[in-house]
Amino acid sequence: MSKPSDSRILTDAASTAVTIGVGMIPLHRLPRQVQTGYIVLPAAFTSAVMLLAFRHHASRSSPARDAGRSTGEPSRGPSMSTASKYALSLACGGVVAGVGAASICLDRGIENQLRRRGVPAPRVMMGLASGALMLAVNALGERGVTSPPSAR
Repeated sequence: MSKPSDSRILTDAASTAVTIGVGMIPLHRLPRQVQTGYIVLPAAFTSAVMLLAFRHHASRSSPARDAGRSTGEPSRGPSMSTASKYALSLACGGVVAGVGAASICLDRGIENQLRRRGVPAPRVMMGLASGALMLAVNALGERGVTSPPSAR
């Protein structure tokens, strides 16, 4: 295993510090408008990016596909209707919105559980746990561990 460079160590330390800080933000105590933005903005962004990707994909049709259309031959690959593209984009946006809403509920539940167990500073503990998780993910990524080893 090679020794990580100084810039890699600095990047890992910075990302861990930011993760600790963000992990201490009580999502469930933020104003309702901020919570709504936390849920809606990523969902809208996801839907918009998917629609743009569909549009980009449609505009990059290959000459062979165009030739097949003009001769009446069936085109290669699946083709989605416009309604299907919108439905898929909205469904993915809905999933992202659901995850955002669930994370606010989960944040409340974890903090309440830590308080019931007598943890003196639950938000600090949640931030430290988030930072430790980020550090572990960075360390595993640095080692190149992306999937479990296959059985031989």
